[in-house]
Amino acid sequence: MGNSLHQSTDVQEVEKLCHKGKEYFANKQYKQARRSYRQALAKLQSTTISKTDDDINQALATIYLYLTDVYIKECKYDKANQACHNSFNLAQKRNDLPFVAMILDRQGDIKRLQSDYKLAMQNLNHALDIKLRINQGEENLNVAQSYTMIGCLYYQQSAYQNGVDMYQKALGIKLNILGQNHNEIIELYNQLGNGNYQQCQYEDALNAYLKALNIRINMDGEKHCDVANCYMKIGLIYDKQSNYDRAIDMYENALTIRLQMLGKNHLDVAKLYHQIGIAYRYQGHYEIALSMHQKAVDIRLKLQQDYHPDLAQLYQDMADIHSLQFAYKAALSLFALALKIHLKLYGENDIKVSCLYCSIGDIYRHQCSFDKAYAKYQHALKIVLKVKGNNRDYVAQLYNNLGLTLRYQSLLDEALNMSNKALDIYLDLYQENHSIVALVYQNISNIYQKQGKSEKAAMMKQKSLHITQILQQDSLTSGDQIANQQSSGKTSVFVLSLPIFDIYFHVTLGK
Repeated sequence: MGNSLHQSTDVQEVEKLCHKGKEYFANKQYKQARRSYRQALAKLQSTTISKTDDDINQALATIYLYLTDVYIKECKYDKANQACHNSFNLAQKRNDLPFVAMILDRQGDIKRLQSDYKLAMQNLNHALDIKLRINQGEENLNVAQSYTMIGCLYYQQSAYQNGVDMYQKALGIKLNILGQNHNEIIELYNQLGNGNYQQCQYEDALNAYLKALNIRINMDGEKHCDVANCYMKIGLIYDKQSNYDRAIDMYENALTIRLQMLGKNHLDVAKLYHQIGIAYRYQGHYEIALSMHQKAVDIRLKLQQDYHPDLAQLYQDMADIHSLQFAYKAALSLFALALKIHLKLYGENDIKVSCLYCSIGDIYRHQCSFDKAYAKYQHALKIVLKVKGNNRDYVAQLYNNLGLTLRYQSLLDEALNMSNKALDIYLDLYQENHSIVALVYQNISNIYQKQGKSEKAAMMKQKSLHITQILQQDSLTSGDQIANQQSSGKTSVFVLSLPIFDIYFHVTLGK
C-alpha cells in the first residue's frame, strides 16, 4: 500500500515538472524549462514507477523531445542533437512510427539551423515517407507540415521555385482540412508570396499577399500586426514595379496600424518611415524623403546602439539624396557616418565598405577633387579584389570610374589601361551588344580623342553607335512585347541614344 502510494506520488511529480516546463517554455524562460525537464528525467530514471517499460520509454522519449525544443531555442544545437538522438532510440524500441516521424522533423530542423542542408533534407524526406505510409495518402495535416518544412529548407537554400511547389502542396491539403479562415493558411500564403517575390514574380507574390491580407482582416479586423505586415509586403511589390504612389499608400496603411498598436518609438515604425522615404526619393520628392529618413534615424538612435547596419543604410540613403540635390558637403558627412559604422561592424575588407569608399569617391569627383576621388576608387578596388564572391560587375565599374578620373587628370595611358580592363570584364559578362559595353566604348573614344588619335577614337565611337543602333532596332521590332510587359507592370530597358559626356557608374548598397 505504502509503495503504491509512493509510486503514485512520483508519477504526479513527473507530470507536474513537465507541466511547469511547458509553461516556462511558452513564456520563453528556457533555462527554467530545461531545469524542470531535467528534474523530470532524473525522477523518472531513479524510481521504480509501476508502469510497463513501454510506458516508461514513451515518457522518457517525450521529455527528451521537450528538451530538444529547449536546446533549439537556446541555439545549443549539439545538445539538441543528443537529446533528439536519445528520444529517437527510445521511440524505435517502441516501434512508434508517428513519434519517430516527429523526431525526424526535429532532427531536420536542427540540421537546417546548422546549415547541413543535405542531411536536413534526408531527415525531412524520411519523416514525410513515414507519414505518407501511416496515413495512406497526403490528406493529413502532418503531411502538410512536412511539405511546409521542406519548402522552408528549399527557400533557405535559395531554391525558391522548389519551395513554392512545396508550399502549394501544403496549402492544398490545409485548405481541404482547415478551410480558408485559419492562421496556418495565412502563413502559407505569406510563404508563397515570399518565394515568388524572391523570383521577381511580383504578380504571383501580390496575389498571395492579398489573399493573406483579406483572410486576416476577415478573422481579426484591420487593427492587427499581421495586417500591417501584409500592407508592408504589398508596398514592397509596388515599389519593385515602380508604382510608387500605390507603394506609399500601402506603407502608410501599415504605418497607421503600427503607430496605433506599437507607438511611435518602435523599430517596425522606423522601417516604414525608411521605406516611405525610399518611395518618395524615386518620385523625386527629395525633401519629403529626407524627412521620412530622419524620422527613422531618430527612432533608431533612441532604441539601438549608434553602430547598427540599419542606421548605416539610412545614412547612406540620405547621403544619396543630398548628392542628387548637389549638396555634396552634407552627402560626404553622411557617407562618412555610414562608413564609420561599417568599419566597426565588418572591418576593412568588406564589400559594403568598398561600396562606401566608391560613393565617397563619387562625391569628390563631383567636387572636381580628382586626386581624392582616385584614391577612394583605388581603395574600393583594393578591398573588392580581396573579398570573395561574384563581384566582377562591380570591379568593372571601378575600373571604368578610375579610367575617367585619370583622364580628367590627363594621365591618358593609365586611363586607357583602366578603361580597357573594364571593357574586357563587360565583354565577358554581357557580350558585345549591351548598353554598358556601348558606354565604355564611348569613354575609350573620348580618351583616344584627347590623345590626338582620331582614327582610334572614331573606331571606338563607331562601335558604340553600332551597338546603340542594334538596341534601337531590337526595341522597335519588339514593340508589341514591350507594350505587353508594360501593361503587366514589367518594363524593358534599352538605350535610345548615347550621351557625348563621360559615363560614371555610381554604386549603392540598396535600391
